[in-house]
Amino acid sequence: METERQIRELEKAMTTTDNRRLYERCLAVKLVLEGHTRKEAGHTIGRDEHTVSHYMKNYCHNGIQGLVSKKQSGRPSRLTDEQEAELVQIVAYHTPEEVGFKSRANWTLAIVCDLILREWGYGYTQKGV
Repeated sequence: METERQIRELEKAMTTTDNRRLYERCLAVKLVLEGHTRKEAGHTIGRDEHTVSHYMKNYCHNGIQGLVSKKQSGRPSRLTDEQEAELVQIVAYHTPEEVGFKSRANWTLAIVCDLILREWGYGYTQKGV
């Protein structure tokens, strides 16, 4: 009975979320509760069985809330709040060509990286941007 309630709870979470990661985690836990192996559940969502075991542990300790992604802190931005605001304004209201990048009509991550380096002297990777 408890397992059936948990499966319904997971199905409800899956139908109400727009968070792809939460959906996949709920699906993996649901599959295990339905009798699939962790390896099978992991194969279905494209993760390994150890990851599914981690999801199961989190679910057992904290329910659905245990499956919600925690905010990744990452390295703090080197740009100040004012510099970030200025960057947003530049990208939102100007073309790359208008701010000195030759023959470029659209912004790319590479151009934004170049802009940050040129304007504020900080080197960022595209992933960092």
